[in-house]
Amino acid sequence: MFEQIVKQIQKMVELVSQCNDKSCKPSCACVPNPCYLCCSPIPCTICVPFCKSKCLQGVGTCQGDACPREAIAEKSIQIKETEDQIFDTIDQLNKTFPQISSLLNGSQNPNNLKNVSSAINLCRSPNANEIETNSWTLMSCSEAKGSYNSFGQLIENCNPRDFYCCAITNQDIADMSLPLPTDESPVYIVPSKQTTPLPAVNGCPKGWLCDNNIKTYNQYDYASEPLKQLLSCARTKLDAFQKSEGLKATEILGKISFITDPKLYGNNNTCDWLKGPLIANGCSHTYNTKYGLERISAHYGGIICRYDHLSYAFDLDFSDNLQKQYAEKIIKSIKECDPGAIILDEVNRVHIGISESDKCNSNE
Repeated sequence: MFEQIVKQIQKMVELVSQCNDKSCKPSCACVPNPCYLCCSPIPCTICVPFCKSKCLQGVGTCQGDACPREAIAEKSIQIKETEDQIFDTIDQLNKTFPQISSLLNGSQNPNNLKNVSSAINLCRSPNANEIETNSWTLMSCSEAKGSYNSFGQLIENCNPRDFYCCAITNQDIADMSLPLPTDESPVYIVPSKQTTPLPAVNGCPKGWLCDNNIKTYNQYDYASEPLKQLLSCARTKLDAFQKSEGLKATEILGKISFITDPKLYGNNNTCDWLKGPLIANGCSHTYNTKYGLERISAHYGGIICRYDHLSYAFDLDFSDNLQKQYAEKIIKSIKECDPGAIILDEVNRVHIGISESDKCNSNE
């Protein structure tokens, strides 16, 4: 929002700088003098002092606009609207900050961060020297299974990230083996990470349909390893679905329109690796730095990963009837391969990005 008002003010300065008196041509209108050339004392009498002036008065006008007044007035309204939004946001923040204080250490909030931190410290796992003097211990999910929760229910299943503060009896201590067991709960691995990237066939990942520009500019060569794995995983699922549906060999689901930013290569060339957009909207799916500068497309992984010049996103074309008919299945296959993928619907094209799920900080 602040970046927006800065741009609007810069535009206002630009509009004001266009003011030029040369754009305005003066012209004068004449109020005729009835005494013109009546200079003889008789019979002109009172006309004599100003008889040689053709006009009693010259009315000055200006033709044209010295400044782009309508554009300046419109920009003033936009600046005022953005300013109102900023003040409204500041007011909302002022109302939010007291809530943050309550979440951190507010006495009226029993679950504030300070209380939770104290509770964890009181229930930290004992080491070998302290185990006989502690009656409570902090247990991971795998350690707590088989115990009973505070409602007397048996803990059979839990999330690997869950922790429990459990009371341990003398018998528990006697049965406990040291060192304490490590958490062996299963770790979730994104399905696409387990697949091998597809080879390129005529510049296109094998099995997929590709737009001609994918092949012309060898865009698949600029796909990052995680993106190639995602395409491979999704292709396996789509191939199996096509077979189950009895589709023809020519009825291929999944047409890739872009892997790289379409404005970075080719005839457009309005996006620069270091400078970002060279014109307004010069890069696709840009993100802003903390200084309000637009940077190159989130196709390339944002702040952290963009220096590798590899893509973490691709666009699918849903303009033809077959792709539209199975659009839901195509998207579902991709989400099954990477649940963290971001899906942006752009009418007949869908943008799919994994830079956030791959910790590239793209803010896509």
